[in-house]
Amino acid sequence: MKKILISLMALLLLASSGLKARADIIFEPDDDFYTSHQEECKTTYYWSSFRFREDASVFVSPEDQAVSGKVEADEVFSGNTSWKDETGKVWYYVVGTIRSYSDYERNVFTTRTIKNGWVPADVCEQLYDATLFEKDHQQHFKTGTKPEITEAVTLTFFSYPNGPVLETRELSGSSESMELTCSSTYIDEYGRKWGYVGYFYGAVNGWIFLDDLSADYDAVHAGLPEKETETTESASESTAGQESESASEHESESASEQASESQSAAVSTEENTASTVAETTETAKETKPEKASESAAGSTEKAETVTSYSEESSSKSLTASAIKNPVPLVAASVGGVVVIAGALLLLMKKKKK
Repeated sequence: MKKILISLMALLLLASSGLKARADIIFEPDDDFYTSHQEECKTTYYWSSFRFREDASVFVSPEDQAVSGKVEADEVFSGNTSWKDETGKVWYYVVGTIRSYSDYERNVFTTRTIKNGWVPADVCEQLYDATLFEKDHQQHFKTGTKPEITEAVTLTFFSYPNGPVLETRELSGSSESMELTCSSTYIDEYGRKWGYVGYFYGAVNGWIFLDDLSADYDAVHAGLPEKETETTESASESTAGQESESASEHESESASEQASESQSAAVSTEENTASTVAETTETAKETKPEKASESAAGSTEKAETVTSYSEESSSKSLTASAIKNPVPLVAASVGGVVVIAGALLLLMKKKKK
């Protein structure tokens, strides 16, 4: 009796602590392969749902490819056990109840039964649930709470805030409220408050709508705009991401424009430089002939000066020669009277003889 009281006290403390409460017993497959590979298998307290992507076969085990059942695309199974082989390939254990949904959002489905078995993970996909929601949004969770239930109510559990219905429970009143505890709360994008329930008379792993505990799927979604965004934070993150991408695009465009302008400026500078060089070269080409002409002109002037000097020198030489030899000068001065000059020369020669 004492042990029972201690156990009950422990459960009450756990319920009031705000921690996620779980069932004391975890489901383990009654399966030969699981028994022989138990240390290699991963088993969780909470079950996840998986939808088949295609028609597939369920096998006796990953090592025994005998077919234990057939499934069709879009059918759903639940499981909590997986195994990974040496190559990294993952297998899921299928409990034989297969669901076909006519309305997944409102949890309307039919079932059929096949033998339990194993399927490779690549033929199915895990449906979004409270476990995945927690991974994505845990940083935005708030302190837990304990809802007050004062009258009979049909309590709807959702897979995640504003998500599909997980299950419903009929509560009679205040007696159940002692056991109902939300370990975390969350404010959605519409400012509404939700509470997470990990365990409540069996594993639940779902969310309840704290603003109105009696609200079902239709009441929760009434008047809400249709959109894919799940939460305010994800919407904010998406918006921030879009703004960041937009800013990056603007920065990239600005950088491209600046680079283009810099490139244009560089090209313009190169063109100006080339033009300046060309002009300088042309100027140099035009200047050299002028200098050459000036040099030639200077040389000509010098040559003329030399010629003039030579002529002056020659004139002086002739003058000096004429002073020493007057006869040629006289002959030249008479303008070529050669006869007289010749006669005079003959007379001078005769006198010498």
